[in-house]
Amino acid sequence: MVYFSAFISGAIYILKLMAKPPGTQEPLPDAVPTRSAGITPAAALTASKACIAAACQPGRGGYTDELEFTRSLLTNPETQKRVTAFLAGATESSTQSKSGAAR
Repeated sequence: MVYFSAFISGAIYILKLMAKPPGTQEPLPDAVPTRSAGITPAAALTASKACIAAACQPGRGGYTDELEFTRSLLTNPETQKRVTAFLAGATESSTQSKSGAAR
């Protein structure tokens, strides 16, 4: 009996929530990027398109291609530069949060 009353109460609560209109959404930013040209490195874009094409071919999953492209991208100078910059930023923000917590 207790389970039944809890179930009914929950069902009524959910139906009341569904009856309300959705809340207000956050406004969209003024400038939403629609293209990644100039932001995404050409080698990474080429590799991702090739992997998608391989996945669309019947009988071929593209997993081997994905591994191969990942290995080649890791030796790409542009990739190495971006990863180094990313890790430097992560280390910098980590250091800042630690020093802020020590205060």
